[in-house]
Amino acid sequence: MLASVLSRRLLPRTAAALHGALPATALAVPPLVASPPARSFSASSDAKIGRDALADILCKEYGLKMSESRRIMDTVFDTIVEAVTNKETVSISGFGKFVPTMSAGRNYRNIQTGASVYKGPTMKVKFRPYKHFKECVEEGKFEK
Repeated sequence: MLASVLSRRLLPRTAAALHGALPATALAVPPLVASPPARSFSASSDAKIGRDALADILCKEYGLKMSESRRIMDTVFDTIVEAVTNKETVSISGFGKFVPTMSAGRNYRNIQTGASVYKGPTMKVKFRPYKHFKECVEEGKFEK
């Protein structure tokens, strides 16, 4: 998806310049990954970064429209959810993996009535961070 977005941005400008329709300076395409401004997130226990904040970061770092960055994020998240739902492990290099697991069925006790209630096996997902991710969290700093 990102490749198609980028090709739509870059190819028309390049093709027109090759045919002489644009001056040579029009070929100077700004870098796609500029040095991003330093982002600092507070270390408080209630600090959260939501979908909109992530989409905004994509917008600023790659020069995308907000709707494009949301669509890219939705595609990535939907793909992860679909794969885990189909009992597939999703592994993201340098980040971690999402592993579907089945919890065993067990008996629960209803506190109000005292009756025993059986709940069958349940599908759950575990996230297992990779080494780089763990080290960044443990050290409290991130470097690209």
